Amino acid sequence: VNKNISNEIDYYALSLYFSLGYIPAPYTIYKDIKKLLPAHYIKINTNSFNIKKYWSLKINDQLDYKPEAYYTEKIIELLTDSIRLRLVSDVPLGAFLSGGIDSSLIVAIMKSELGISPKTFSIGFNEKTHSELDKAKVISDLYKTEHNTFIVKKEEIENTEFLFDHLDEPFADSSIVPTYLLSK
Repeated sequence: VNKNISNEIDYYALSLYFSLGYIPAPYTIYKDIKKLLPAHYIKINTNSFNIKKYWSLKINDQLDYKPEAYYTEKIIELLTDSIRLRLVSDVPLGAFLSGGIDSSLIVAIMKSELGISPKTFSIGFNEKTHSELDKAKVISDLYKTEHNTFIVKKEEIENTEFLFDHLDEPFADSSIVPTYLLSK
């Protein structure tokens, strides 16, 4: 802990948290601490630091519009390349699978585009209204993955309070608990 930095709460950031469910950059829960904005980096020297923007979206009014199929193909190509870059491994590959669009698309690309049959992992709850296991099973069956499911038990949730000591600031996404349990 740096004693030169105040731990005074930034009430504007706190209001953003209550409005948005997170605190956007450059704010943090602490008045004297800031986050880097997206597409920025910080270069630190002995007596100074410099913040630089390394990327910005360029909007061109003279766009050459193409058919929807072109953009669909391009998105799949970019996603496939992105997933391929992350699949360098000496051990079997796995994927979290909720049955939602994001995780289902990753599994579909791993199997269909890259020919990899990942182990898939899903976590659910005894309460059917809070569980996505049925959706995940549909995707697992479709892509014939080696699927592993886990049911969260009440006592496991009660033993995860320590997680919140490791977060930098308020965190409104309760999925951190089942994600931690699934990762464990």
